[in-house]
Amino acid sequence: MAQLFLPLLAALVLAQAPAALADVLEGDSSGIYRCEVQHGIDDSSDAVEVKVKGVVFLYREGSARYAFSFSGAQEACARIGAHIATPEQLYAAYLGGYEQCDAGWLSDQTVRYPIQTPREACYGDMDGFPGVRNYGVVDPDDLYDVYCYAEDLNGELFLGDPPEKLTLEEARAYCQERGAEIATTGQLYAAWDGGLDRCSPGWLADGSVRYPIVTPSQRCGGGLPGVKTLF
Repeated sequence: MAQLFLPLLAALVLAQAPAALADVLEGDSSGIYRCEVQHGIDDSSDAVEVKVKGVVFLYREGSARYAFSFSGAQEACARIGAHIATPEQLYAAYLGGYEQCDAGWLSDQTVRYPIQTPREACYGDMDGFPGVRNYGVVDPDDLYDVYCYAEDLNGELFLGDPPEKLTLEEARAYCQERGAEIATTGQLYAAWDGGLDRCSPGWLADGSVRYPIVTPSQRCGGGLPGVKTLF
């Protein structure tokens, strides 16, 4: 009988549908994986390239913390060009290093948050250990933030360069005049996940002002990468 020796990720690529991979691969798992088949004295090998797309992020509108019911959370993610994250997607993000000390809705009506470094007010139900804190299934009318998931950009996101600062409505018109539309928050996160790095805040469709940082610096939002929010 032939024996198959291959890394776990390569096995997943061969055995699972692409839709399933989004729920089990970590954000930093992209790369080339080699599998080897041995049968007696004969052996052969091949390589498969794995490109992991998609990003999980906490979303709130403005400065209103814990403002979404479960249905409101689903609608909020859809409104910004994303969808509410699954528990598997949040856990994969946690395995990739994601941390957020804010409880948010997930697609199964549970409320969770990922913690890498437990600290005061961020212990949750893990007794001081790192992990994804889980409040369990929560009353749909209770209010929390929401974890959204964005994957496909569906176009190119670029930063406009008007001669002077714009209001939100002026920003919408500026984009329309150039045959484009103002980007959603989900699109900005997807572009950041794809490598977009701009130390210049800009309007988004939900009225927020954000900018994507891949290579962090103190003058561009501090020492951590991410999508920075002004308001």
